[in-house]
Amino acid sequence: MKIQTRLRIGFGFMFALMMVLATLLLGTGRLSNEAMQRREESFGQQLQMERLNLLVTRQVSRLGDYLLSGDQANLEKFLAMQATVLEAFEQWRDSVNTEVEDFDDEDEDCEFDVIETLEDQYEVMLADAKTILELHSSGREGQAVEMFLRTAHDGPGDSFQETLREQIADEEDEVNEVLSRTNRQYVALRWISVSLVGLGFVSMVLLLANVARRIIGPLGRLSHATECVKQGDWDALSTIESRDEIGELARSIQDRVNDLRSEMQEREKVESHLRTLNAELEQFAYVVSHDLKAPLRGIRNLVDWIISDYADKLDEDGQEQMTLLDSRVQRMHDLIEGILQYSRAGRWSGDEVAIDLDDLLPGIIDSLAPPAHIQVAIEDTMPTLQGNPTRISQVFQNLLSNAIKYMDKPQGNIRIGCTAQDGFWRFHITDNGPGIAPEFHEKVFRIFQTLSAKDPFESTGIGLSVVKKIIQNHGGRIWIESEAGRGCTFCFTYPQDRSENPYAAAASAQEASLTSDEQNRRGPV
Repeated sequence: MKIQTRLRIGFGFMFALMMVLATLLLGTGRLSNEAMQRREESFGQQLQMERLNLLVTRQVSRLGDYLLSGDQANLEKFLAMQATVLEAFEQWRDSVNTEVEDFDDEDEDCEFDVIETLEDQYEVMLADAKTILELHSSGREGQAVEMFLRTAHDGPGDSFQETLREQIADEEDEVNEVLSRTNRQYVALRWISVSLVGLGFVSMVLLLANVARRIIGPLGRLSHATECVKQGDWDALSTIESRDEIGELARSIQDRVNDLRSEMQEREKVESHLRTLNAELEQFAYVVSHDLKAPLRGIRNLVDWIISDYADKLDEDGQEQMTLLDSRVQRMHDLIEGILQYSRAGRWSGDEVAIDLDDLLPGIIDSLAPPAHIQVAIEDTMPTLQGNPTRISQVFQNLLSNAIKYMDKPQGNIRIGCTAQDGFWRFHITDNGPGIAPEFHEKVFRIFQTLSAKDPFESTGIGLSVVKKIIQNHGGRIWIESEAGRGCTFCFTYPQDRSENPYAAAASAQEASLTSDEQNRRGPV
């Protein structure tokens, strides 16, 4: 069963329990409210009956006082209290009409019957009182008193009070029964609620245990399996065989791991092949340069011998041709040296060290010996780089030598600056020379490319290619900001943090791939 389905069932069951519990709590509150309301109404009914009993008792007392004393005021109060008693009957009837709808109509009809019975008994009492007053007014006071006593103690008066007492007792019994029934229902609901709470707690514990068994445990195994994959156990995820979402996730990850393993194996084959090709190309460059330099040295020696031994036999044109031949030999030698430098730029030679450019740059400027009309200034405090001193020196030597070589102004200015920018050092070398048109900004970094076909400076077109290769291998980039006739700025970036050097690792692997025989064949060139 899916984890999602299990969770839905568990939470659905918990929700149903909560709804039932909420319904029971609402029912308990409703029972309590009904009991309290019924008690209040019953108390009101009892007050109405007690008031009615008190009024009738007082009225009867006024009649007795009149018969004993003959005081007319007592008779007037007796007659006036009839309206009060009838009003009390109406208030009682109105209170019965306003009872809550939840109570049975049968109980309400019984109360109306009691009220009607009491009204009938009260009318009988009034009729007897009228007869008593007639006897008293006719001078038969003894008979009037005798009839009053009989009516009050044995007749309608006694029946009226007895009926009221019975009704009050019945009302109290009914209220007690309602309260007792409500209490029993409340206790039952309370036990049911407690049972449901306990059931909900047990269900929650079981749900959490199921979550721990079905989710937390498999997630832990999935995490452990992924760690094993990171350690090289490529098939660790295949041990998770559950049929739920976590199992599907593990199988999906395992499929992706298999794809990545295949890609890595294929990449390793390609990289191994590339390392072999690079090693072969590098060896080819060394061998070719060695084989080419030997005849060049012979040609140059021959030219020097001819110039020295046959100087008096060569005319001016012949000497000029010998000088041209010597310059062409030198250019060929420079081309071969450039090829060697370009091939070496992609190799790692030694560990990286801290390079203080404030110490390095002045030495480079002095070695270039700029003419007196060219000023080279270091504008900013230079940082300390982590890298190879030989490669970094090559970068600044090539850029500064180009700025000096191509300066066409009577007062040349070359400025070197550096700023921090987004985790990199941004260097710039600016001059006020002839500048470079935008269409040549990319071309000058290509190997053997110069700005003109006939370069008066006999440039090899390799120096900037070497610079670009070194900068890129160190994680930076290089570009030109210039326009023709407005000077030139070479900008390049260098990482501030080179704690990880993939270039060094790749170059070291390439170096290790070369055989010892190939290393010996290089030799000094």
